[in-house]
Amino acid sequence: MIAIILLTIFVLGCVRLASNNLNTYLLDMIRGTRQPMLVDKFPLPNDQASDHQGINNYASIYFCVGLMLLIAGYTLIQFIDSNYFVQDDCLVTELPGLIYFCRSVFNGQLPEYNPYTMLGSPGWSSGGGGTYPFLYPAYLFSVLIFDNEFYTLDVLAFMHMLAGYLAMFILARRIGLSPPLAVLSTLSFLFSGSILITGRCWHAFHALSFYLPAIFLGVHEFWYGKFSWRWIV
Repeated sequence: MIAIILLTIFVLGCVRLASNNLNTYLLDMIRGTRQPMLVDKFPLPNDQASDHQGINNYASIYFCVGLMLLIAGYTLIQFIDSNYFVQDDCLVTELPGLIYFCRSVFNGQLPEYNPYTMLGSPGWSSGGGGTYPFLYPAYLFSVLIFDNEFYTLDVLAFMHMLAGYLAMFILARRIGLSPPLAVLSTLSFLFSGSILITGRCWHAFHALSFYLPAIFLGVHEFWYGKFSWRWIV
């Protein structure tokens, strides 16, 4: 429920900031057409302004290169260790319970009992990941594309990493980093130990790859006067 609320706030904030044109907003943030916060506070000298504009023109290229590196890195991880994000707790309790939830939902049943946690525990009423909305698209993708429902957590992790790449890159650009540094900081975050090592043992850490930079981005935009209190209400 908290994840749904945070995602809703982030999306509403982006829509509000974009003045009913979210696509234009995201493209401007990626390319750097919107001046970063540091540039707003401290305008560049005339002899550096043209150089700064030249960097912005290549921001989209850096963004695409970084995105390809992300995909390549994730593919390499899966090549070295298939089902990388299904280990320890994810293997023993989380994946079996989540697959049971997904099977029940797509069979028209309400999974209120989870036989895979402890000696049996409440299902949806206790949360347990079954109410997380992005779980079910990941399950469908695993079944329809890979014909293997056991890839659900790996697909879910990749979905969060893709969304996290966008959010973290935009955040880095907003605080004034150049496109190359924005890509490096974004990839360093997504391939950090807390995301890869902890995430393979506990699927809740997948969400951090997106929600953590999204929260900081929302705080940044709110702090510098881009929103009013109405959008929170």
